[in-house]
Amino acid sequence: MKFYASIATAVAIAISGHASANTNTTIVNQNGVGNTATSNQNDPTATGNLAVFTQFGDNNSSTTAQVNNSQNNTINSTQIGDNNTVSSIDQDSSTTSNVTVIQNGQSNLFNALQMGATTSTSVTTQTGSNNQYTTVQLNSNIDSAVINQNGDLNTGSIAQSSSSSSAVSITQLGTSNTSGGAQSSETASTAIIFQDGTSNTASFGQGLGTGNTLSSTQLGTNNISQVVQFTASSDTAELLQDGDQNNANLSQEISLNSSIDVSQNGSLNVVTTFQSGSTNDGEIDQEGVSNLAELSQDGDQLTALMDQTGSTNMASITQTSTVNDAMTMQMGTTNMHDTTQGSTGNTANAFQLGTSNVGTILQ
Repeated sequence: MKFYASIATAVAIAISGHASANTNTTIVNQNGVGNTATSNQNDPTATGNLAVFTQFGDNNSSTTAQVNNSQNNTINSTQIGDNNTVSSIDQDSSTTSNVTVIQNGQSNLFNALQMGATTSTSVTTQTGSNNQYTTVQLNSNIDSAVINQNGDLNTGSIAQSSSSSSAVSITQLGTSNTSGGAQSSETASTAIIFQDGTSNTASFGQGLGTGNTLSSTQLGTNNISQVVQFTASSDTAELLQDGDQNNANLSQEISLNSSIDVSQNGSLNVVTTFQSGSTNDGEIDQEGVSNLAELSQDGDQLTALMDQTGSTNMASITQTSTVNDAMTMQMGTTNMHDTTQGSTGNTANAFQLGTSNVGTILQ
């Protein structure tokens, strides 16, 4: 076995190890059987690029290309284990950008594209088996994408398009978690996704905005989250799901200096929120089973707080106009409350304790 492993390493280095053309460099180190490394730097317009392959194990494959006026880019591909694949890392018309992938385990798959990227970074680490991820950075400037998957059968993809100084961080621990999202024409914004458990799904979108932050944390099983910030500026969205089969959909559109904070602890809880306007603030806390909360804010200087403890409680707050404040607190079972504020300068407080209470406030 050592004899064949040595031959495989020697052949790889002889073919593509430390080959240089147009000041491009490829370095290959392979130890095992049936590993394949392919580097395409055969473009006279591509200069100063570096590709480094390290593969330990059997039947690993990695393919990269640095073409079309790509300048001073770096690719680092490390695979430890068996049957891992980097099917493509393409740097096309990019400058001083970096792609790093580390795969440790069995049958993991990774793809990356940097096209027209400047000083952008993609770093992906996959540990375990049958994990898959794809990163795309298209006409991005000083963007970063950091992906960490530890477990089995985790998948996802992210895209950064025409964005600048923005960052995405994805962490998936466990089994069969899925994440995905995009930053499009976004400046100085951040998206953070953390999942620990089984079969959780998280998606996000940030577009045509500046200085926005979103954070989504899922702990447990079969939780679903979606967070969207569109044409927003200096907005903040935070979501925590701890339990099973919780569902949250948060949206901030044409929004400025607004915040939404949602916490779901339990199972089968549902939250839907919408914010549009300026300096709005919303907070929703759910603890229990099968609670439903809906919040809509369309105006300026609107504040809403919703707190549900128990099971099958339903609450909604709808606010328009300006300078309205609403609070709904429910503790018990099968309580229902609706608050609507359509004029200016109102305050509404609702408290429900017990079972099957029904309330309505209209201002």
